[in-house]
Amino acid sequence: MSEEKNTKNTALPSPVALVKESWATYTEHILRFVTLMAIPFFVGMLVLGIFLVLGWITGPSLIVGILFSMLSVLLMILIQVWGQVAIMFGIIHVEEKQDIKTIYKNAWSVLGVFLGTSLLSALTIVGGMFLAILPGIFFGVLVSFSSFIVLKEKKSFFDALMQSARYVSGRWWSVFGRLLFLIAMAIVASDGTAWLFGLISPMVGDLVSTAISFALIPFFVLYAYRLYISLKNSYHASEESRSISRPWFVGLATFGLLAPIAMILLVVFLR
Repeated sequence: MSEEKNTKNTALPSPVALVKESWATYTEHILRFVTLMAIPFFVGMLVLGIFLVLGWITGPSLIVGILFSMLSVLLMILIQVWGQVAIMFGIIHVEEKQDIKTIYKNAWSVLGVFLGTSLLSALTIVGGMFLAILPGIFFGVLVSFSSFIVLKEKKSFFDALMQSARYVSGRWWSVFGRLLFLIAMAIVASDGTAWLFGLISPMVGDLVSTAISFALIPFFVLYAYRLYISLKNSYHASEESRSISRPWFVGLATFGLLAPIAMILLVVFLR
C-alpha cells in the first residue's frame, strides 16, 4: 500500500477508488487485522470474568459491587481503546509487517495522548452541537483525522485538531461526501445484514450483523486512513491561512465541557 508521494495531486480519490484500495489491503492482511481485533475482545472478556469471580468470592456487598463494576468498566474501556489504537497502528505500518507485540507496545506508548486528543475532539464537536447541529457537523468533519495525525505525525491535542482542519480546509464538502459514503457502508453492513438474516430469525440476524460489523472494522479504518493520506499528500502550506484558528478549537472545547455541566445544574436547581 503506497502512502507517500513526492508529487502533489489536489484531487481526492473517489469513494469507489478508496473502497477498492482499502478492500485490496484488507483482504491481503485480513488474518493480521482479525488477530489485532480479537486480542482486546478476549482480554476484555477475561477481565470481566475475573471481576465476576472476585464479586462472587467477596459476597453480596453493595459498596464492593459498585467498586468492582466501576473498575471493570474503566478497564474494559481502556482495553478497547488500546485495541483501537493498535488496529490503527497496524494499518499505518501494514507494509512494515511489525509483530503484534510491537504494535501493542507502540500503541500503549501513545495511549494517553490519543485519549487526550480524542477527548478534545469530542468536546469540540459537542460544543458545536450545543451552538446548533450544523456547527457540530462542520467541526466534526474538520477534526475527523486528528487520531491519525497523533499516530503518524506525532502531533497531539490542539495541534492535531488544527492540522486535521488544515488538511480539510477548502475541501470540506469533498471530505464530507466521502465520510458520508463510509457511514452509509457501515449502516448497510450492520442494519442491512441484520434485516436480511433476520428473515431467518431475529437472533440469527443480530449475530450475523455483529460478526460482520466486527470483522469489517479494519476495512472502514483503512478507508478513512486512505482518505487522510490523500489529504495529507495533496496539502499545500499556502492553504493554511484558510483554516480555522486555534482559539476556535479552544473555545468550542471549553464550551463543550461547560455547557453540559451547566444544563445538568440548571435541571437540578429548577426541580
